[in-house]
Amino acid sequence: MEITKLNTLEVNTIQTVKIELICNITKLNENGEEITEQLDLSEVLKDGRPASYICEYISAKLLPLNKTMNTCEKDYDFLDENSLKYEMKSKTSYGISFTPSYMKGKNRIYCEDTYKKVLINNDRYIINDISVPGYLSFITLNSDFLLKSREKVIKGYSKTKKIEDIINEAKKYEESKSQRGW
Repeated sequence: MEITKLNTLEVNTIQTVKIELICNITKLNENGEEITEQLDLSEVLKDGRPASYICEYISAKLLPLNKTMNTCEKDYDFLDENSLKYEMKSKTSYGISFTPSYMKGKNRIYCEDTYKKVLINNDRYIINDISVPGYLSFITLNSDFLLKSREKVIKGYSKTKKIEDIINEAKKYEESKSQRGW
């Protein structure tokens, strides 16, 4: 697997690294001889749903962050050197869902108060996008932008917008904050 490491994470910017997802498969032919084939997983993993766990694993090697252990018990996936909390979400063919995984799926309950608390407790969100075979992109957003936009996010905002549109809105939000002296 070829990986290029990122030295910094830039907020409201798309950062892309080249990755090679090759799996070697060894099987026996009819004569009992081993045959090794290479399988390119890029095509299989170009949707964030099946690739989510793998993207987090790869991201732990690529990003200048520390992966938290036992993330099932925490609402964040990574910490940086300043103890800022980062939650990673995967872009899928359906868009991006910022709802915590434990609130999605069969027999799980969505709770807006808990969702809002998770948004407040995380400092930043990293969106990973593996839709282009051979490349993994990262988009880092400040959580306060998502909190401000949460009504749009909850109502499918992220499912109808392109990543570039979300970044542009996040940049406008950051500019308005700086103009107000926040």
